[in-house]
Amino acid sequence: MARLLHSDAVAILSRLQREGVTAFYHFTSVENLPSICQLQALYSKKTLEGVRRWPPIVTGGRGPSHSLDQYQGNWDKVSLNVTSHTPMAYHRKREQHLCFFVIRPEVAAWSGTVFTDANAARNDHIRGEGLAGLNNIKFEHIRANPQPWDRNGWHRFVQAEVLVPDRIPFEYVAKVVFVSNASMKYAERLCGSQPHPPFSVDWKLFADFSRSLQWTVDFPQLVDLILTDARVDENVVHLTRIHKNEFSKSNGDTVTLVALVNAMAGTEARVLLHPIKVTGTTKDMIEITEFEKSARYYHWHSISLAELPEGVYSVEYYLNSLCWASTDFKVSS
Repeated sequence: MARLLHSDAVAILSRLQREGVTAFYHFTSVENLPSICQLQALYSKKTLEGVRRWPPIVTGGRGPSHSLDQYQGNWDKVSLNVTSHTPMAYHRKREQHLCFFVIRPEVAAWSGTVFTDANAARNDHIRGEGLAGLNNIKFEHIRANPQPWDRNGWHRFVQAEVLVPDRIPFEYVAKVVFVSNASMKYAERLCGSQPHPPFSVDWKLFADFSRSLQWTVDFPQLVDLILTDARVDENVVHLTRIHKNEFSKSNGDTVTLVALVNAMAGTEARVLLHPIKVTGTTKDMIEITEFEKSARYYHWHSISLAELPEGVYSVEYYLNSLCWASTDFKVSS
């Protein structure tokens, strides 16, 4: 898709290169990926309304922020961040199962792209187009050591935005990044056979701060999940195993889910098993565990094959209210 370039396009891309900006970032819920893949682009809210896709499954903000976006003239723009380590994502990644779209910098050179020095919903932000608009961004603050208490300095300017008109086709998306292998697998399951940008894992994008000594991911997340017919206890749960999706009653007696979890104190894990194609009547089975301390855990849950009629089942893994994994398995005689 060809886009009209701004008259300052060369100067804009040159400035970004000097500042070391190689990509922009757009975060959204993993649950929204199927719809985004159907459209083969990131759409503005106004464009989503035009194709009757607004609101999405999981909205990126609440009512007041949407009203401010309309008031500030952001409704027809796709919002991008200059860094993934922004307060705009800090609370959201604790409330939603997020992924980051990594966007090629060429979009900054398109005609109609707007640059803001702070959150574009603030009443006191400064915005503009072209090189003059780009000069509003305080790159030195974005590169600086995080100072969350500095409300009018680091905290304000690290939230600078790049607002791209209408839509960003997938050809300008370098990749979609997930915090863990389990998160990426869940996205692949949701998207199915739909074409999408390359998927990859890089937990550093999800860290609260950009400095290497402060790379911490302090929100509940599922790192990996497998199903196995091996016997599991605290002495062997850490051993590497191959994920299985077929279980024979004649060769084993249990299906065991093994999850590697980064949990915060009080995080609730929920395993939901429900039948898909099963002979006979069965009910959903739910197992709930609460993690007492903030730590990395191996969490396992075994289900007796004797309790499961032959057929196909789906198992889902939730942390608090968010689904982090879904996989099917078959039970045979």
